Amino acid sequence: MALFRWFAKKGLAGMIPQNAFEQYQKWKKKDSSLSEAEIAQNIFTLRYLLSDPQFDRKEAKRFHGYMEGEFACQTLMDFCLASLDIEGQIDPNDDMAFVDVSEIIKSELEKMGFKPGSKDIKNFVGQWAKKVAPNR
Repeated sequence: MALFRWFAKKGLAGMIPQNAFEQYQKWKKKDSSLSEAEIAQNIFTLRYLLSDPQFDRKEAKRFHGYMEGEFACQTLMDFCLASLDIEGQIDPNDDMAFVDVSEIIKSELEKMGFKPGSKDIKNFVGQWAKKVAPNR
């Protein structure tokens, strides 16, 4: 398990929170009145809608679920977990893989000085189950 965690931190589970936190800081510096939800949704919009990402078929299907379900990022953790789902193809249905990588992402954000809410992962899973999963 320790080897899995080490590889995950060096891969997508380490890159997602690093990129998200850097973007969060830029948005907050630009306009400190923006809420976490506004910034997280702006990052999502910029990354997945305005930048015209080149998705493979599986990524496109996953992304489509977010758009059809009108998913809205409420927290930076929402953005990170949506990215994990879309780009890493790990979603809440993947049980332990999702739980393990989610905890790594949370830990990495905390190391950078960002404090995710204690229920951010649980809230994401609930919103994902209602809005995204039915559209896949």
